[in-house]
Amino acid sequence: MRTDALISGSLVEPTFVRGLEPRAYDWARPDMFSKEQIWALSLLHERYAVSLGESLPVAPASCHVHAVDQETFGELRASVGPGSARVAAQAEPGGAEGAPPEGRRYFAQSRGAPALFGPEASERIARDARTLEAASPFSVILFYAPSGGAFARFLSDAALFEGRFLPLLRDAWKQRVRMPALVASPSGASAGASAIADGSMILLVQLELSDTKELMTMVYPSDHLRKVLRFLS
Repeated sequence: MRTDALISGSLVEPTFVRGLEPRAYDWARPDMFSKEQIWALSLLHERYAVSLGESLPVAPASCHVHAVDQETFGELRASVGPGSARVAAQAEPGGAEGAPPEGRRYFAQSRGAPALFGPEASERIARDARTLEAASPFSVILFYAPSGGAFARFLSDAALFEGRFLPLLRDAWKQRVRMPALVASPSGASAGASAIADGSMILLVQLELSDTKELMTMVYPSDHLRKVLRFLS
């Protein structure tokens, strides 16, 4: 197999990548977003950050995007302090425009596989897949902020969170895809976080207050957000 063609993904003009070394792929931490999609998400959330900064009781335009990255949820949880403010936003029933309709899924396995799934495990896998397929791309969005800071105070204010944070986020997304109405989870961030496995990939967006360098972290489960990736390319 020709390594240069393998790297480039092209069997026509592979010469421009001659001499490059193949990059090892980490199957436990797979890339879910391309650089182009990360860039589009950065611009989208920069608009959100500016609008948020102008609407909050801090100096105008003092909020901006600090980082947009992909990592596992377990890595994020390990980096978040135990006393951090945590809020979950969830989509109201109805889903988002642009989400693909639910289709039939089939579960197959080889008879020679060393580990076989029984009927109960197969049904559980199929049920989880159906639930994920029917979910909105914005079914769960988590917000984290250091305790005692400005962001933590804002997140703890339910009226401000639902009246400012979430509508402004919808406005930022509407240039790419229609986001359904979002509401704060009645049982807090623990309800949304319990549905995300530690090994699941997430999109992490961090907003920063320019004066204090305080960060607020937003978490999108990648399995949900992948449904609207075509609108980000």
